[in-house]
Formats: sequence, structure tokens, C-alpha cells
Amino acid sequence: EATLDAVYDKNAEGITLRLNRRAPGTCKVVFAPAVSPYAQVTGAEINDRPVQFKIEPNSTDQHVSIEFPLYGGETTLHIRLRNDFGIANPSELPPLGEKSRNLKITSERWNAAHDQLELGIAGIPGESYELNLFGEAPIAGVKGAELIDSAPGIRKLKIIFAAAPASEYADQKIELQFGPHVVH
Repeated sequence: EATLDAVYDKNAEGITLRLNRRAPGTCKVVFAPAVSPYAQVTGAEINDRPVQFKIEPNSTDQHVSIEFPLYGGETTLHIRLRNDFGIANPSELPPLGEKSRNLKITSERWNAAHDQLELGIAGIPGESYELNLFGEAPIAGVKGAELIDSAPGIRKLKIIFAAAPASEYADQKIELQFGPHVVH
């Protein structure tokens, strides 16, 4: 019945969703983006007015769930976050007819306190890989990889798989230890 334009933006301060409904009447929106279990949700506003939200935790992340009516015109929802964290695994398509050689994330496990993350990864022996990290969560230590700052505000994990006679994927573990929550 109606066209809805949506613009989603996520940065260190939080998540912003701008919606523009081009029809009269109302509809209900349920927005539940995933954030790191380490992240703290410090508030949410719709058009600069506070709105209630629910936190729905699970084993690998937590969802910030907000339900609201959407009227005609533009509506802006902003979810404020502190100490969010995420990982992006860049990948490339293999040449035609070739097998993939990309790094694979095979598991992700947070401890009960949500201050330690264990990643299971698989890569080709003798290869090195980089994972892009985002968010402001303070990383106190890393095992199984090297934390590198490639540019201001840009962090990466460099992972090297030891050479081995096999050319198939090998498994490794990476452990990230997070420091105390930082208050801005």
C-alpha cells in the first residue's frame, strides 16, 4: 500500500535509521538490530524523543528491539551505543574453476561475562589474512593473531597460518580479551 524509504547508518556513537513513508495512515515498525554482547545501549530516541527498547540477548550478540508506529513523512530512530564491537571478514571470489582460499570464521563464543571472545577460524597453511574490526570496545589482549592499527580509528587482526604440507584448510583459534568498559 505504501512505499517506504530506509537509510541505515552505524558508527561508533550508535545506529541511526531514517524512514520516510509516502502514504497516509500508520503502520507498525519492529526494528531489532544486532550489537555485540559487550556493547552497552545507553538510550534510544525517535525524532529526538526518548523511546523504550528491549534488550534480547543470545549466545553471539544482543538485539535492541524497538516497536513504534510509523506515520507519513520522515521518522528518525537513533540508538545510542557505547563500546560496540564487530568483525568484518573481507573475501574475494576465487578465479573461475578454483577453490576458495578465503579465511573462514567457523565459530564465535563469548564467555559469560562478555569480556572474552573466542573465534574458531580456518585458513590455508602458509597464508596470512586480515580481519577488520569495528567499534570502540577496548581490546586488552589477543592470542592467536596480531592486533594492528592500520590507520586512525581502524583496527585489524593479522592472522598467519603456519606452513604445512597440506594445502587444505587448517583450523586455529583466536582469543580476544576486552578491558573494562570505557565511559566517554
